Amino acid sequence: MPALPSPDRAWWRIPLVRELAVILLLKLALLLGIRAYWFDQPVVPVDGTERVAERLLSRVPAESPVSHEEQPQ
Repeated sequence: MPALPSPDRAWWRIPLVRELAVILLLKLALLLGIRAYWFDQPVVPVDGTERVAERLLSRVPAESPVSHEEQPQ
């Protein structure tokens, strides 16, 4: 069983903890950089609200039922 660090020893002096903390900070910095670069402004399409309303509120013509049975030749 591994020995536990003594209470007077700081947790950041443990090499595994330091490495994990550095990796997490790099990932966080990378994610924040991606967010700032690609998602800085919302993209609103021209007449987006009208197009959505037209699509949702329009009537769809009834389609004829499609038979999935094979036809003899």
